[in-house]
Amino acid sequence: IPDGSVVLINEAVAAPPVNGKIYLVCYRDELFIKRLKVKEGRVLSLISDFDGSEVPIKKSEYFNIIGRAIWYGKDL
Repeated sequence: IPDGSVVLINEAVAAPPVNGKIYLVCYRDELFIKRLKVKEGRVLSLISDFDGSEVPIKKSEYFNIIGRAIWYGKDL
């Protein structure tokens, strides 16, 4: 998702997170729009589409899924 884009977030997603889908999450009191690496219903890391880097999710730190990204747009 390019910088400056408008992102539509579906906050009504009640299903467990899906591996490889993009979500708006709060981790360590910061907001991120990232792909999630999920295994057996547990989020393991946040994945950047920009460079493929991963941020592992530590069980002891605050993590909350706000919603799933379903659309984005950008001014031309």
